[in-house]
Amino acid sequence: MQVIEWDNFFKQGLPLENNFTAMSIGFFDGVHLGHRALIDKIVLKSQDKAACLPVIITFRKKTNSSDIYSFKQKINLFKDYGIAFTVVADLTESFMRISGRDFLHILKEKGKMEFLAVGSNFRCGHNQETDAQTVKKINAESGIMTEIIDVLTEQGLPISSSRIRQAIINGNLKEVSAMLGRPYVLDMNI
Repeated sequence: MQVIEWDNFFKQGLPLENNFTAMSIGFFDGVHLGHRALIDKIVLKSQDKAACLPVIITFRKKTNSSDIYSFKQKINLFKDYGIAFTVVADLTESFMRISGRDFLHILKEKGKMEFLAVGSNFRCGHNQETDAQTVKKINAESGIMTEIIDVLTEQGLPISSSRIRQAIINGNLKEVSAMLGRPYVLDMNI
Protein backbone atom coordinates (compact mmCIF):
# COMPACT_ATOMS: atom_id res chain seq x y z
CA MET A 1 0.00 0.00 0.00
CA GLN A 2 1.21 3.48 -0.83
CA VAL A 3 0.54 6.51 1.40
CA ILE A 4 0.24 9.82 -0.45
CA GLU A 5 -0.02 13.27 1.13
CA TRP A 6 -2.94 15.44 -0.01
CA ASP A 7 -0.68 18.13 -1.53
CA ASN A 8 1.03 15.55 -3.76
CA PHE A 9 -2.33 13.98 -4.62
CA PHE A 10 -3.73 17.40 -5.53
CA LYS A 11 -0.71 18.27 -7.72
CA GLN A 12 0.00 14.93 -9.37
CA GLY A 13 -2.97 12.64 -8.76
CA LEU A 14 -2.63 8.97 -8.02
CA PRO A 15 0.05 7.06 -9.96
CA LEU A 16 -2.44 5.08 -12.01
CA GLU A 17 -1.97 3.67 -15.48
CA ASN A 18 -5.28 2.50 -16.89
CA ASN A 19 -6.82 2.00 -13.47
CA PHE A 20 -9.71 3.73 -11.78
CA THR A 21 -10.62 3.66 -8.12
CA ALA A 22 -13.22 2.71 -5.56
CA MET A 23 -12.92 5.12 -2.62
CA SER A 24 -14.10 5.74 0.90
CA ILE A 25 -13.54 8.86 2.98
CA GLY A 26 -13.27 9.43 6.71
CA PHE A 27 -11.16 9.81 9.83
CA PHE A 28 -11.20 6.05 10.43
CA ASP A 29 -9.68 6.82 13.84
CA GLY A 30 -10.73 3.50 15.32
CA VAL A 31 -11.21 1.50 12.12
CA HIS A 32 -14.27 0.02 13.84
CA LEU A 33 -16.83 -2.35 12.32
CA GLY A 34 -18.69 0.53 10.66
CA HIS A 35 -15.46 1.64 9.01
CA ARG A 36 -14.70 -1.95 8.11
CA ALA A 37 -18.04 -2.17 6.24
CA LEU A 38 -16.93 0.78 4.08
CA ILE A 39 -13.47 -0.71 3.51
CA ASP A 40 -14.94 -4.12 2.65
CA LYS A 41 -17.30 -2.46 0.16
CA ILE A 42 -14.49 -0.76 -1.80
CA VAL A 43 -12.21 -3.79 -1.65
CA LEU A 44 -15.04 -5.99 -2.94
CA LYS A 45 -15.81 -3.47 -5.69
CA SER A 46 -12.15 -3.54 -6.74
CA GLN A 47 -12.23 -7.35 -6.87
CA ASP A 48 -15.40 -7.29 -8.96
CA LYS A 49 -14.04 -4.93 -11.60
CA ALA A 50 -10.74 -5.37 -13.38
CA ALA A 51 -8.38 -2.38 -13.15
CA CYS A 52 -10.13 -0.98 -10.05
CA LEU A 53 -8.05 -0.12 -6.98
CA PRO A 54 -9.37 0.51 -3.44
CA VAL A 55 -8.42 3.91 -2.02
CA ILE A 56 -8.97 5.52 1.38
CA ILE A 57 -9.04 9.29 1.83
CA THR A 58 -8.33 10.02 5.48
CA PHE A 59 -7.34 12.92 7.69
CA ARG A 60 -4.62 13.68 10.17
CA LYS A 61 -5.49 15.68 13.25
CA LYS A 62 -3.04 18.11 14.83
CA THR A 63 -2.82 15.90 17.92
CA ASN A 64 -3.47 12.21 18.43
CA SER A 65 -4.76 12.69 21.98
CA SER A 66 -8.30 11.49 21.26
CA ASP A 67 -7.57 8.96 18.53
CA ILE A 68 -8.48 5.37 19.26
CA TYR A 69 -5.54 4.07 17.27
CA SER A 70 -2.31 5.80 16.31
CA PHE A 71 -1.85 6.92 12.73
CA LYS A 72 0.62 4.06 12.24
CA GLN A 73 -1.90 1.48 13.51
CA LYS A 74 -4.58 2.89 11.22
CA ILE A 75 -2.32 2.75 8.15
CA ASN A 76 -1.26 -0.82 8.98
CA LEU A 77 -4.91 -1.89 9.23
CA PHE A 78 -5.65 -0.32 5.83
CA LYS A 79 -2.76 -2.32 4.36
CA ASP A 80 -3.95 -5.53 6.03
CA TYR A 81 -7.48 -4.99 4.68
CA GLY A 82 -6.29 -4.69 1.07
CA ILE A 83 -6.21 -0.93 0.43
CA ALA A 84 -3.95 0.04 -2.49
CA PHE A 85 -3.54 3.77 -1.71
CA THR A 86 -4.23 5.95 1.29
CA VAL A 87 -4.41 9.69 0.69
CA VAL A 88 -3.79 11.69 3.87
CA ALA A 89 -4.97 15.27 4.28
CA ASP A 90 -4.07 17.58 7.12
CA LEU A 91 -7.02 19.66 8.28
CA THR A 92 -5.54 23.02 7.34
CA GLU A 93 -7.61 26.18 6.96
CA SER A 94 -7.32 26.05 3.17
CA PHE A 95 -8.35 22.39 3.05
CA MET A 96 -11.34 23.08 5.32
CA ARG A 97 -12.57 25.78 2.90
CA ILE A 98 -12.97 23.38 -0.04
CA SER A 99 -16.64 22.96 -0.91
CA GLY A 100 -18.10 19.46 -0.97
CA ARG A 101 -18.67 19.67 -4.73
CA ASP A 102 -15.07 20.77 -5.36
CA PHE A 103 -13.73 18.07 -3.03
CA LEU A 104 -15.62 15.38 -4.96
CA HIS A 105 -14.43 16.85 -8.26
CA ILE A 106 -10.81 16.63 -7.04
CA LEU A 107 -11.31 12.96 -6.11
CA LYS A 108 -12.77 12.26 -9.54
CA GLU A 109 -10.06 14.09 -11.49
CA LYS A 110 -6.96 13.30 -9.41
CA GLY A 111 -8.02 9.89 -8.16
CA LYS A 112 -10.06 8.59 -11.11
CA MET A 113 -12.88 7.82 -8.69
CA GLU A 114 -15.63 5.70 -10.23
CA PHE A 115 -17.16 4.35 -7.02
CA LEU A 116 -17.57 5.85 -3.55
CA ALA A 117 -18.78 4.23 -0.32
CA VAL A 118 -19.72 6.52 2.59
CA GLY A 119 -21.65 6.14 5.80
CA SER A 120 -25.18 7.52 6.10
CA ASN A 121 -23.88 10.11 8.58
CA PHE A 122 -21.05 11.27 6.28
CA ARG A 123 -20.58 14.98 5.66
CA CYS A 124 -17.87 16.87 3.79
CA GLY A 125 -17.02 20.30 2.46
CA HIS A 126 -16.78 23.73 4.02
CA ASN A 127 -18.70 23.76 7.31
CA GLN A 128 -19.79 20.15 6.65
CA GLU A 129 -22.20 21.51 4.01
CA THR A 130 -22.53 18.34 1.94
CA ASP A 131 -24.30 15.29 3.39
CA ALA A 132 -24.25 11.71 2.07
CA GLN A 133 -27.41 12.10 -0.04
CA THR A 134 -26.03 15.26 -1.66
CA VAL A 135 -22.72 13.48 -2.31
CA LYS A 136 -24.66 10.76 -4.11
CA LYS A 137 -26.49 13.34 -6.26
CA ILE A 138 -23.30 15.23 -7.13
CA ASN A 139 -21.49 12.03 -8.05
CA ALA A 140 -24.43 10.81 -10.15
CA GLU A 141 -24.01 13.93 -12.32
CA SER A 142 -20.51 12.63 -13.18
CA GLY A 143 -21.54 9.00 -13.59
CA ILE A 144 -19.90 7.97 -10.32
CA MET A 145 -21.75 5.29 -8.40
CA THR A 146 -22.12 6.06 -4.69
CA GLU A 147 -23.25 3.61 -2.07
CA ILE A 148 -24.44 4.88 1.30
CA ILE A 149 -23.91 2.39 4.11
CA ASP A 150 -26.20 2.53 7.16
CA VAL A 151 -24.61 3.02 10.57
CA LEU A 152 -23.98 -0.36 12.22
CA THR A 153 -25.15 -1.05 15.74
CA GLU A 154 -23.88 -3.09 18.67
CA GLN A 155 -26.17 -3.83 21.63
CA GLY A 156 -28.83 -1.71 19.93
CA LEU A 157 -26.67 1.43 19.84
CA PRO A 158 -24.77 2.93 16.89
CA ILE A 159 -21.14 1.95 16.58
CA SER A 160 -19.14 5.15 16.62
CA SER A 161 -15.67 6.35 17.47
CA SER A 162 -17.15 8.55 20.22
CA ARG A 163 -18.84 5.56 21.81
CA ILE A 164 -15.61 3.53 21.59
CA ARG A 165 -13.61 6.35 23.22
CA GLN A 166 -16.14 6.49 26.07
CA ALA A 167 -15.96 2.71 26.54
CA ILE A 168 -12.14 2.97 26.72
CA ILE A 169 -12.43 5.71 29.36
CA ASN A 170 -14.86 3.52 31.30
CA GLY A 171 -12.48 0.55 31.05
CA ASN A 172 -15.03 -1.56 29.16
CA LEU A 173 -12.58 -3.22 26.80
CA LYS A 174 -15.01 -6.05 26.02
CA GLU A 175 -17.43 -3.49 24.52
CA VAL A 176 -14.52 -1.78 22.74
CA SER A 177 -13.42 -5.08 21.18
CA ALA A 178 -16.99 -5.85 20.10
CA MET A 179 -17.23 -2.52 18.24
CA LEU A 180 -13.74 -2.76 16.77
CA GLY A 181 -14.17 -6.39 15.72
CA ARG A 182 -10.77 -7.19 17.24
CA PRO A 183 -8.95 -6.66 20.54
CA TYR A 184 -7.99 -3.10 21.43
CA VAL A 185 -4.22 -2.52 21.37
CA LEU A 186 -2.29 0.50 22.62
CA ASP A 187 0.58 1.80 20.48
CA MET A 188 3.25 2.96 22.92
CA ASN A 189 5.68 3.92 20.13
CA ILE A 190 4.01 7.12 19.01
